[in-house]
Amino acid sequence: MDASLPYWIVDAWCAAGPYRTRQPGTPYAFDELLAEHERFDIGRRLCLSAEARDGVPDEGNAEITRLTAGRDDTGAIWVALPPARFGGRPAERLLADAQAAGVAMLAFFPATHGHHLATWANGDLYAAMEEARLPLAIDVAQAAGGDPGAATPQVRYEAIHAVAAAYPKLPIVLWNAWYMDERLQVPILDACPNVRVGLATVFVPTFGIEQYTARYGPDRLIFGSSWPVQSPGPLLTYVLYADVEDAAKAAILGGTVRELCAEVRWPVRGMWGEGE
Repeated sequence: MDASLPYWIVDAWCAAGPYRTRQPGTPYAFDELLAEHERFDIGRRLCLSAEARDGVPDEGNAEITRLTAGRDDTGAIWVALPPARFGGRPAERLLADAQAAGVAMLAFFPATHGHHLATWANGDLYAAMEEARLPLAIDVAQAAGGDPGAATPQVRYEAIHAVAAAYPKLPIVLWNAWYMDERLQVPILDACPNVRVGLATVFVPTFGIEQYTARYGPDRLIFGSSWPVQSPGPLLTYVLYADVEDAAKAAILGGTVRELCAEVRWPVRGMWGEGE
C-alpha cells in the first residue's frame, strides 16, 4: 500500500485467465493481473479462475489454489457446483476442501454451469456455508439459473432474496448487477442485512455510493474490478471521488471484505501479511 493513501485496497472480484474461455495451451494471466494492480496501488485481491468460471470448476479451482499458494496478498475464490448432482461432492467435503485451501468465498454461476440457485436445491451447501460464515458470491445476471437472458431482473432478485432470507447468517455478495438494479436491491438490503453489493463492471449508479452509505452505513458496498473485463481504474475513481467520509471509502475499498474474511471459520489465505 502507498503510504500516502489512507486505505488498504482489496480487489474483491477479479480473475486469473482471459475473459470467457481459455484456449488450450494459452497461459493463465495472473502476472498481468498483478501488474495491473500495481499500477493502481491495489495491494490485495480475492481472485477466481477464468477456467473455473467459464469451463471446468474443479480444474480452475485447483489452478487458482496453486497460483495463490504461499502469497500473503492474494486469496482464492472457488467456483462451486451444487452437491445435488451425479458425482457431486457432499457439502461437508466441499467445505473441508475449501478450509484446507484457505478459500475466501464460494461463487455461483448457475446459468453457465446449468444448476439452480434455489434453497430447495442447495440447502445442505447453504447451511454448511452459513455455519462456516463462508461468503457466497452470486453473479446477478445468472441468478435464476438456465439462460441468463430468460429471467427478468425481478425473478433473479426473488431467487436471491429467498436464499438470503432462509439463511440470514450466510454472507452474500452480489456481483455484476446493472446500474438500474438499485430499485430491486434496496428492498432486499432493507430486509436482509447479510446481503452486500459489489461495485463491479456496470453497477455505477449516479450518487450510488453516497445514497447507499447514507441509508446503510459504510459496510454494504464492496470494491471489485471484474478484471480482465475492465481495468480497476474507473471504479477506483468512482469510490475515491465520492462525497463520503474517508472511513466509508476505506470500508468499501477493503475494510468490509477483510472483515468478512476474518469471520470465516478458518484462516483465509492472503488477507493478512506478517505483523497485521
